[in-house]
Amino acid sequence: WRRMGRLHGPDEVDTQRAASNLALDLRILGRFQEAYEIDLEVWRRQTELQAPYRQRFRTVHNLARDLHALGRYHQAQERQAESLGNLLPVLGPGHALVLQAKMSHAGTLRKLGRYEQAHRLATETFAAHVRRFGEEHPNTLASKVCLALATESIGRPAEALALIDEALHGYSREMGEDHPFALACAVDKAVILRRLSE
Repeated sequence: WRRMGRLHGPDEVDTQRAASNLALDLRILGRFQEAYEIDLEVWRRQTELQAPYRQRFRTVHNLARDLHALGRYHQAQERQAESLGNLLPVLGPGHALVLQAKMSHAGTLRKLGRYEQAHRLATETFAAHVRRFGEEHPNTLASKVCLALATESIGRPAEALALIDEALHGYSREMGEDHPFALACAVDKAVILRRLSE
């Protein structure tokens, strides 16, 4: 992406898209600090250029994911709250980007130990996903996983297990048992099962 920046300029949309794609690849590889540094650079450029908010939202969302992966939950939560505050008045509460931001925010609140707040937000977000996309859509299934983890965190592991089972069956049916989302869901299920047996 730096080569593209030299050829086309660092402020070109294609250069920034290439940078964001590289950061995504680094996140997948677990190289979160490098991903964070690239996303931060893109965000600074977009802010200076006053890029369209949807473009900046994706970068802020990616920054929050980087911070979350680095264990910097307070900073992640601040970025997510900022995004939601800006997105809600523009897009409305049922927009896909808003729902994605809320789901991420619920996960970060859970990591911060704010379990009841995380559960309320996860419940609200799951219901909105069902209304918007239906029961079997991948976004709804991801929201169900988020709700399952939030439900487990407030001491209701049996209910959480039922939710994660539904999500796992949905992923397996819609995408196949070997799809990365199904495999990640199976890992979450194993965590809930372990806590149930404690």
